[in-house]
Parts: sequence; C-alpha cells; structure tokens
Amino acid sequence: MKIPFVSLFFTVTGLVQSSPVRKAEKPPQFFLIGDSTVAVNGGWGDGFLSYLNAPAEGDNRGVSGSTTVSWKSNGRWDALIKDIGAAKADFEPIVTIQFGHNDQKTLSLDDFHTNLVDIGTQIKEAGGTPIFITSLTRRTFQDGKVVENLKEWAAETIAAAGDVDAEYLELNKASTDYVNAIGQENSQYYNLA
Repeated sequence: MKIPFVSLFFTVTGLVQSSPVRKAEKPPQFFLIGDSTVAVNGGWGDGFLSYLNAPAEGDNRGVSGSTTVSWKSNGRWDALIKDIGAAKADFEPIVTIQFGHNDQKTLSLDDFHTNLVDIGTQIKEAGGTPIFITSLTRRTFQDGKVVENLKEWAAETIAAAGDVDAEYLELNKASTDYVNAIGQENSQYYNLA
C-alpha cells in the first residue's frame, strides 16, 4: 500500500490533521535502517527523528555504504530484532527500511527483492511494523533532468512491500520530482562537501 511521503511525514510529526483516527495504544518507537541517505551526518533520518514528540522515540541505525546484506552483519540485525522485542512492552515498534543505492552496485534486482522481503518478514515476526521506503534520488542530470537510475530498485521496494503486506513510502519519485523542479544548480545545495 502506498503512503505519499508528504502525507506520512506530516501525519507522523503531527503537523497536519487528517480524517479521525483511533488513538494508538502505545507511542511509536522508530528504528530507521538503511544506507548513507538515512544515516547520521547527511541522511534524512535524524531530520525525521527531530520531529518526534515524547513519548515517541526513535533510533537512526542507517550505515553509510550498507546494503541489504551488509547492514545485517556485525550484530546489527540481531540487535535490531532484540530491540524490537524489548520495545513491544511500551511502544509500537516501527522499522523504516531504505536501501538500494549500494545494492544496485553489487546485487541483482531479484536478490534485492528477496532480501527486502526477508527483512520485512522477520521484522513482522519480531513484532515490529515495517515501512519500506524507496531510495532517495541521486542528483545526476542529463539534458536538464534527473537520470532516474534507481527507478527499477524503487519498483522492487514497492513490490517487496506488497509481498510482505506492508506500507511503503515513494521517496524516489517525490525526491526526483523535487530535484527536477529546483534544477541541477540548486540541487547542489544538498551536497555534503
């Protein structure tokens, strides 16, 4: 099921009211997993978490350079599953999943899809709610438009969300549309160096 990025962002941050919804029994605890586009010091993760109000909590676990394979190594995956279990008593654990930039360099689309389904399924089994997020666009331009080189990876992310019966956020399209609207020169503002 598709969640428009702006809608989810403002709903979660409480900046926009929508149709009446039931009050959650427990506040959310967000666990953000992904690559550098999520990670501390440059990704969107910390900005998102800065909008949370107590008693909601969040933890940015994005790792620069990571893939759906490498992120699960070095004890990170086991720690996440353990922390989801521990959070269930007092919180609604929600895990955002955004990969693709680095997977594109090393994995086939089929392997990427399989890995995402596995991640989402295991999060659900642990008692968490996965939300899949398509990759933030790259800012590579050709003839005045963004080169959409992550479009197939975004489609696999959406398909994986469907396979897991989870929500997804179409950040790739939203960010591509935004970067196209501001143009190549203005998009350089987002460079870290």
